[in-house]
Amino acid sequence: MPFRLTPGRFLVLCGFTSAGAVYFRSKQSIPISTVEDSSPHSQVIVLGSGTSEGVPRASCLASGDCKTCHAARWSETTAEARNYRRNTSLLIQFVDLNGIQRNVCIDVGKIWWGGVLEFFPQLGVKGLDAVILTHSHFDAIGGLDSLRDFTRKESLPVYTRKEDMSVIKPMFPYMFDAKKATGSGFVPQLDWKTINPNKDFTVVGDQLKITPIEVEHGRNCTCLGFRVGPVAYLSDISKSTDKDKKKVDGCTTLIIDCLEPEPQQRHSSHFVERDVVQYVNELKTKPKQVFLTGLSHNWHHTVDNKRLAEDYPELNLRLAFDGLKIPVNDWEGALQAT
Repeated sequence: MPFRLTPGRFLVLCGFTSAGAVYFRSKQSIPISTVEDSSPHSQVIVLGSGTSEGVPRASCLASGDCKTCHAARWSETTAEARNYRRNTSLLIQFVDLNGIQRNVCIDVGKIWWGGVLEFFPQLGVKGLDAVILTHSHFDAIGGLDSLRDFTRKESLPVYTRKEDMSVIKPMFPYMFDAKKATGSGFVPQLDWKTINPNKDFTVVGDQLKITPIEVEHGRNCTCLGFRVGPVAYLSDISKSTDKDKKKVDGCTTLIIDCLEPEPQQRHSSHFVERDVVQYVNELKTKPKQVFLTGLSHNWHHTVDNKRLAEDYPELNLRLAFDGLKIPVNDWEGALQAT
């Protein structure tokens, strides 16, 4: 019987990209106590690289006519399996001044928990130190209730803007008022913090400095991106300004929204390929590596990575994928003494 890759079957596979970013993919069940490497790391890990609905689409699997979705669900090779994409999410790992591994997660979407089950055991992540939200769409906040697993002993700080809080509160009223909880009453214990989009903020005892980057994300909607030392992260962007480019300029690694490949000319709420190319070319100092995220099923990992390398050799554009690990050797002032 041939092996079939499914989200529930995991085996760690490790390797290196040409730029030194590490990846892993899993294929068969491993005991929860087994970890890939539990030693302290300074790195960012892409937990999710897909659209709101993710990849594969159920409709494509039923019709059988989508190469990317079929590869995401049934592939027996690591490269093809990277077409499997959850909602965009990023894990920041850094070693604090006491030598302790810290874990900060950006966004917890509706299918975020699948990435947690797959990657956290491999990384030895037993808890989170903070969660940061980019905006209040469900692909960024749908997994908030799952944070209860990390708040059994103490509350977890969650950072968001006031306008997003006004959306989140009526969606999850029991997280703000215990009297509104039903059943067992077991709910996540969250300590809500407010982000000022125009001001840097710190997390984990004021040790890690983060710069918010507010960008347009479609009609009547804005979204936060973030700059953390050498890494800039823009998961949802439809229009750029000189203000946001100034905050991104000089980063070593840029992870940026790119919903569709060529020949798609425009999308109302996301960057497409030509938007990203223009954006990177307009930066005064180009990043050493650019990873595209928020990918639809129209992107095929192996086919389009080859094409991007041929079309834009000077930009070093590549597709992000769930499980991509990017080492950070120097946080460039983002890690602060307290």
